[in-house]
Amino acid sequence: MEFSSDLLTGESGLPPELRIMLLGKRGAGLSSSGNTILGREEFDTRTITKSVKRHGEVAGRQVVVVDTPGWNIEETPEKVKREIVRSVSLFPADPHVLLLVVDARCSFTEKDRREVEDYLELFGDTIWRHTIVLFPCWECFKDTPIEKYIESKTALQSIVHKCGNRSHILNFNRADGTQVTGLLEKIDKMVAEKEQWYPLQMYLKTEERNRELKQRNDEKEREKEELEKRCEEKEREIDKLKQEVREKEMTQMETEQKHMREVTELKDREEERQGEIEDLRKENEGKGEEISQLKEELSKLKKENEESTAPVRNIVEIDLFMSGERRSELLWQEEDRRMQSEEEELRAQHQAEQEERERGMREGGSTRVANPPDFAGRLLENHPNSRPYSHVPTPMLASLVLPSGLMFSRFYVFSCRVL
Repeated sequence: MEFSSDLLTGESGLPPELRIMLLGKRGAGLSSSGNTILGREEFDTRTITKSVKRHGEVAGRQVVVVDTPGWNIEETPEKVKREIVRSVSLFPADPHVLLLVVDARCSFTEKDRREVEDYLELFGDTIWRHTIVLFPCWECFKDTPIEKYIESKTALQSIVHKCGNRSHILNFNRADGTQVTGLLEKIDKMVAEKEQWYPLQMYLKTEERNRELKQRNDEKEREKEELEKRCEEKEREIDKLKQEVREKEMTQMETEQKHMREVTELKDREEERQGEIEDLRKENEGKGEEISQLKEELSKLKKENEESTAPVRNIVEIDLFMSGERRSELLWQEEDRRMQSEEEELRAQHQAEQEERERGMREGGSTRVANPPDFAGRLLENHPNSRPYSHVPTPMLASLVLPSGLMFSRFYVFSCRVL
């Protein structure tokens, strides 16, 4: 803990310059309070977004007042916080007091309490020992004691208690300045009682560094977590790859073993076939002579077969010839039978004519036959094979066409022709 070098100076123990910082909710009367303390219109009462520093002489003393932008639900909390912290740097040294401005005309709820605590904690836990709650516009409450009002507001009572029960009322329309003088006396008393004062600017710088370090640490933690996640993902990927490699190795090993078994089986089969081929070659070598002998025997058998089949062929030819002759003989026999029947008819007719001629000769005394009947011509006319030989004389043709069984007819016909 360090001490501010200019907080307690002079024989009276009062600082030669009093530094005041205004903080509160927007619309609570921060700028009007600053103007009332300085005794003139130094601050713009309209809404501000940046901190403003003003100074003047009050009751024979130099007073520096910094008005900060109030917080509300419309502004981004982080933006307002950064501006409030920056306002400390407007002072030449650390402020002596922080005036927490609360509008008594508005209700102070638990939400308001949490907001106050959230913003004041920007300056550390010790800031409560250097804070006074200021109630402007107290003329609206006339003769209501401040203590009674605080007791009626539980949330507000909690804040005042954290500030060491230090509070002050300030009416904007009072011209005598007694309220401002009373406020400065309370500030001097608080400063005299609080000998140990932690330098706020140093604290804020330290806090800023701590926030930066924390932010960096958080970033590093996030990076570390991301790296760990990446490492875990990489490890999972590596495990997956290892598993795939193991599976591929197992598959390759099984494939190689299968190939080795197949190669071994093929070699065994090849050896068996080679053995079978060798056995067959040996058998063939042993049977070569038998084959030669069989060939010679086959050759002999072929010759013998040719010799033995020659008469058979002749017999077959003779059979074929005889079969044709037999058919012809049968045809001639049938023709002979037909011609014999015709010859018998002719003979019977000739006999009848002969008898008639003899009877006529006996009766008439003729001894010669004028026109003997032509039996051969009649026979040849009815024979189917007689037409191609029509130019041959009848006796010769009869000898050609008549079968052997009718040779006597030839002589008979010839004798008839002669007669």
